Amino acid sequence: MKRFADVEFTNPNNNAEVIAQGLVAFVRTSKDWNFLDEASAQYSHAVAGPALMAESAIDAESGIAVAIAERHGKLGKLEILNVVPSKGQLSVEQYNGVAKRFVLGFRRYSRQHHLPVFAQYSVPTPPTSLHQIIRGNRTRRLFEHWLFPGSIWGTPTISHPNDIDRLDDFICAYIDSAQGLIMRH
Repeated sequence: MKRFADVEFTNPNNNAEVIAQGLVAFVRTSKDWNFLDEASAQYSHAVAGPALMAESAIDAESGIAVAIAERHGKLGKLEILNVVPSKGQLSVEQYNGVAKRFVLGFRRYSRQHHLPVFAQYSVPTPPTSLHQIIRGNRTRRLFEHWLFPGSIWGTPTISHPNDIDRLDDFICAYIDSAQGLIMRH
C-alpha cells in the first residue's frame, strides 16, 4: 500500500509565525519555487493563521503547488497539507517527490541561513497486524468476538441480532478508545 508523505516544520519555541517567515523567505529566494502571494493571503485568511502556497518552478507547465499551514490541533507546527496540480491529479509517487524536493531545498536553505526551523519528512508505514490497527485489548477482543462468533466458517455474519450487537459493541469501544468518550456499556 502506497502512502502519502507527512511533512512537518517545527522550531524549538513552537512559533508558527517564525516557521512561516522562514518558509516564505526560502520560497521567495528559491529558483525552484514561486511564492503565490494572493493564494497565500487567501489561504492564511481561510485558516485564520500562518499559511502559504508555493508553486514549483520545475513543474511550471503542470502548475503543481504545495499548501502549507497549521493542522487543526497541532499549534506551533506547520505541515504540507496538500500538493495540488492545477489540472488532474498526482500519483502518490509524484506527490511524495514534490514534497521531498520542497523539504530538501528548505533544509539546505535553513542550514545556510542558520534558521531555527526544522523539516521532517516521513512516509508512514501501513499497519501490518490487527494489534497495530486495534491497539486496545478490550476493543480488539470485542472485534474478534464479532469476527469469529464461534461459527465453523470463521467469517463475519451480520444477519442475526446478536451479531449486530457484537459489532455495535466493537464500534462503540473503538470510538471510545480513540476519542476518550464513553459511548455504550
